Amino acid sequence: MLQGIGEDALELFGHAGTQALGAVERPLLIAEPGETLEVAVNRMWWRKVGALPVMHEGRLVGCFAEEDLLRILAARVRESQDPEGQDVWGTLLGDVRVRDAMSPVGKLPVVSSEGSLLAGLRECCAPGAPRGRYLFVVDATDSGDAVQLLSFRDIARFSTAVYAGKAPSSWFGGDAGAGAALMACRRLLSHTLGTLVAEGVIGHEANTVSADLDGASTVHAMADGEHGYVLVTIADGGPIGICTRRDILRGIRPRHARIDQLAVERLMSQQVQTVLPSNTLTGLFHLMAMASCRHMPMVDGWDHVECVVSMWEAIALVAGVPRPS
Repeated sequence: MLQGIGEDALELFGHAGTQALGAVERPLLIAEPGETLEVAVNRMWWRKVGALPVMHEGRLVGCFAEEDLLRILAARVRESQDPEGQDVWGTLLGDVRVRDAMSPVGKLPVVSSEGSLLAGLRECCAPGAPRGRYLFVVDATDSGDAVQLLSFRDIARFSTAVYAGKAPSSWFGGDAGAGAALMACRRLLSHTLGTLVAEGVIGHEANTVSADLDGASTVHAMADGEHGYVLVTIADGGPIGICTRRDILRGIRPRHARIDQLAVERLMSQQVQTVLPSNTLTGLFHLMAMASCRHMPMVDGWDHVECVVSMWEAIALVAGVPRPS
C-alpha cells in the first residue's frame, strides 16, 4: 500500500507549488525575539493562531508555537519546588522572552516559494523531524524578507478541495495535471481508517489520563507524551474529555493564572469528536479542515477507544512519508 500511496502523493502534491501555496495567503502575525512570552501568548490567543513566526530586521529567525510554550512551561514546572501554588506569569514564565522559548530557524521546515509543496511536506514529516504543524515558505527572490505560514489545516483544506473537484487547474499546471491530482486524491482519501490502522501506517495508543489529574501533572503528561494532548476516558470505555495545547494556551492566558488552574478537568473539552474504523480519510480531513480537530480518537461500536489518529500522522501518510518502524 505504501508504494501506491507514495505514487499518489507525487500526483497530488508534487506538481503543486507557488499557485497552490498562494491560494492560502493570509495576513501574517509575527513575534519579535525580545517580546515577553506573555505578550506573544495573548496575541496567539486573541487571533486564534497556533504559531507566530519570529522576525528580526525583516528576517525569519525562528517560530514560537504552542508546542514551544508547552515545552518551556513543563521545564519551569519541573524546576519548581511547589508548582501547584505557582503563578504562571508572576513566578514561572514572567522573565521569559520569545527568544528563550522559540524554535530557531535551523530547526524549522523552510522551503522557497518556488519549491514543491510535496518537498515541503516531506521535510515537515520526515522521521526524526520535530512534530510541528507548519511549513514556512520564504520569498525565492530574497529569502526571509517575505514569509508565508502554511499549516496542516491548510493542507487538509487543500486536499478536500481537490477531492471535491473544486481546485483550479492552475494549481497543477493545467487540466491534465489537475485530472491526475483529482484521481490520486480520491484514491488516497478513500482508504478506511480501520484498514490503515491495521496496517500500522497511522494511529497510536491514546495518551489517557484520569479526570482528577492536577495542573502540574497535566502539563507533564502532555509534554512527555509528545502528542500535545491528553484524553480522559471512563474505565474501559469512551472518551469524556480531551485537553490539548490550545487548552493550555487558554488556561494560562489570564494575567493571574496559576498552575493549579490547569487541572485537566478544568481545561478539557467535553465534546470529543471521534471516528469509526469504517470512516475514510475524506471524513478525517474534513474534520481537520472545518473543525480544526488535531487528534481524533477512533472508537469501536461500543465507544471503546482503539487508538488516536493525529493530524501529523495523516499528513505524513498522504505525503508518502514511510512511518518509522
